[in-house]
Amino acid sequence: MEEWEADDARRRHMARFGRRDTAPELALRRELHRRGRRFFVDRQVSRQCRVRPDIVFPRARIAVFVDGCFWHYCEEHAHLPKANAELWRRKLLANRQRDAQNQAILVSEGWRVLRFWEHDRPEDSAASVEHALDQWSAIAGTAVRTPGRMERMIEVVAGVLTQPDGRVLACRRATGRSAAGQWEFPGGKVEPGESAEEALRRELREELSLDVVIGEPIDRSVTRVGSIDIDLATYRVPWFGPGPTSSTDHDELRWLSPTDLGSLRWATPDLPTVRVLTDGPATA
Repeated sequence: MEEWEADDARRRHMARFGRRDTAPELALRRELHRRGRRFFVDRQVSRQCRVRPDIVFPRARIAVFVDGCFWHYCEEHAHLPKANAELWRRKLLANRQRDAQNQAILVSEGWRVLRFWEHDRPEDSAASVEHALDQWSAIAGTAVRTPGRMERMIEVVAGVLTQPDGRVLACRRATGRSAAGQWEFPGGKVEPGESAEEALRRELREELSLDVVIGEPIDRSVTRVGSIDIDLATYRVPWFGPGPTSSTDHDELRWLSPTDLGSLRWATPDLPTVRVLTDGPATA
């Protein structure tokens, strides 16, 4: 094993940085407090890894990290020390790899991970956190019902199974089913007494024989289909194993990159989610 020491100047520079309560973290926390948001700080959230997000919203399962440019090797601002430069490069790249591994574990456990650099403006980072919280609230909260139309509203949930390479699973409705021949994300109706997450786990077990961990919310929208309002909430479902090969409700399953989703004829309620996936990156 190679042994080395930082030079005196670098050692003094590193000693200025604590593991928590850095100036960028405090700036983001102050901005979130100013916006009325409350959260936990430096809290372990997984039994599989020791990582402690800088800011945690447990109910929304949102974990926020404020990464220092040096230790997390920001390509824009990190500058390697002249002494032992190659060893520093390897060490910092290992830090980046550990970040990615820990993030994959958290995502597999249903956490939404938000990462910001210390050079990001706290106002911009706080706005991104608020957007994620508002998105979660819209999906997890009670749907707004239009007076006089409650009996025609059906609450539905669907999962966007996502491979590590970004491909997502599309399912074609089988002959004899409603909307036969149209493509959709797998899922189904939320039964009385079920949460959206419970319903989605049940539906994926029944349709695809999969046991899954529900990830971050993607979209919630209400679509009029005939005389019925379909209130559809979609969630990311990270999937790392071999894909399902059959479905009780579908006659074809297809893994597609987000850019190829537009080539299919989608069921109307799924179109808002397709637009979200097409406009943004898809990651497991």
